[in-house]
Amino acid sequence: MINTLSDIDKELPHLPRFGDYFIIKNEYQNVEWFGRGPHENYNDRNTAALVGQYKAKVEDLYFPYIRPQENGYKTDVRWITFTNKNGGGIKIEGMQLLGFSAHHQYNDDFDTGTEKQQRHTIDIVKRDFVNINIDYKQRRCYFVWWFHL
Repeated sequence: MINTLSDIDKELPHLPRFGDYFIIKNEYQNVEWFGRGPHENYNDRNTAALVGQYKAKVEDLYFPYIRPQENGYKTDVRWITFTNKNGGGIKIEGMQLLGFSAHHQYNDDFDTGTEKQQRHTIDIVKRDFVNINIDYKQRRCYFVWWFHL
């Protein structure tokens, strides 16, 4: 899959992320990546996360912030695999460094848009799938984007 972004109108709001997301079966619980980790890291604060090869279960990538929001992101990733208990699965590689997150929730479960809801960690339901975000770039400062609407 190749994504292209062109002819951006400079008067439009800032783009919060450029990438894709997709959902795979819940059996692909084992995540391995070569990039920054093992803990959550974002472009604006990733120097404490060393580049290496890491493994985790999808559920262990989730960070339960008191107010549900985007979480568990990894940067400077060369490749990621999602495998089942038999070792079968998928591998994702980019032509450049990538960012990713993977959860048992939809993206909208964490942030519903411009109208904020008063939700808490207990409101986040674990779903029967793996939602994967693969990004070329992501802005960590969402408030800048919302102000420009």
